Amino acid sequence: MRDRKGQRPGNQRPNGARGGRPAPPTQRRPMKRFTDSRTRALELLEIAVQYMQDGQHVKALEAAGESVYLDPSEARGYILIGDIHLHEGDISEAKEAYVKGLAKAKQGKRDPDIDEQGTFLALEAQSGISRCALMLADYDGALDSLLAQLRLDTADPLGAGQLLAELYLFKGDYEKARKVFLDQPPLLPDGFLVAGFAHYECGDLASAVSSLRLALLSNLYLVAALLGEEPPDFGIIHGIEEAGPIFATDVAIRIEPYLSVREEVVEFVADLATCPTVMKEVQAVMDYARALNTTADATERGRMIHELARLRDPSRIDATTPSVLTELGGLTPPSSAPPASEIPC
Repeated sequence: MRDRKGQRPGNQRPNGARGGRPAPPTQRRPMKRFTDSRTRALELLEIAVQYMQDGQHVKALEAAGESVYLDPSEARGYILIGDIHLHEGDISEAKEAYVKGLAKAKQGKRDPDIDEQGTFLALEAQSGISRCALMLADYDGALDSLLAQLRLDTADPLGAGQLLAELYLFKGDYEKARKVFLDQPPLLPDGFLVAGFAHYECGDLASAVSSLRLALLSNLYLVAALLGEEPPDFGIIHGIEEAGPIFATDVAIRIEPYLSVREEVVEFVADLATCPTVMKEVQAVMDYARALNTTADATERGRMIHELARLRDPSRIDATTPSVLTELGGLTPPSSAPPASEIPC
């Protein structure tokens, strides 16, 4: 993204910045100016975050750009610029910012928590690089980046393992994709979805049905997104991003390379979503979610939240999967298909 003068905000000098020779030593107070610049840079970062949350991306870029100008050693500014560019669809610009952020994070910071904060910022920057590589269809680069991300933190707080499973899914290496989730069960709708696809491709239809039901009940918009339709407005106010229509659409776009060569998988999801048990579950989730928007009574809200948790409980879903398989009729193992892409793993 560029401003009206054709400059990237991330590289722009702030208004009022002077060129020319530095002031004589007697006129300079390096420590005070250093401290003030850093404080102002951190303030601008907070302003940029607020602008981004408000959807004012040009202003967010301007504030973040001025922040990194005032304090070029701060990794967070570059990472935020990457996030804004990524949200705007400027993938190459985003990747460039994340790479700079990673370099700054590895150099360390001036804060007392230098090791912990530096490592976490490096993880955020590496995660951004991974996402950019995936969106640019640079699967070799994505594989290297994801493995580097896992080396930074084996606890994997940002979900590199799941994206790694998606890469294996694209390649057609379904056993590897499935193993990722056997080692670390998914927690979010897109994780359940990818796990379901991997189980399906490996012929484990019961696990596939359970995982896909968890995905659909965690995000009611997924079916429409996977079918290439505009997600409907269910009139639900969500408290978390992972339950909304935008998230569902982003997931469908991300795994399109796999779905485009596996049409029977999309048909399988559609059949599952329209079988009696699942339709009843989806309707119940929708009713409770809508009611939560308007119910003020704390006791009643607690009851509905409990019912939502029960509907999405993996144990309940596993116990009722045999009846869903019966409703789906005689399922046969999936037919083989060429992988969506070839990735050396």
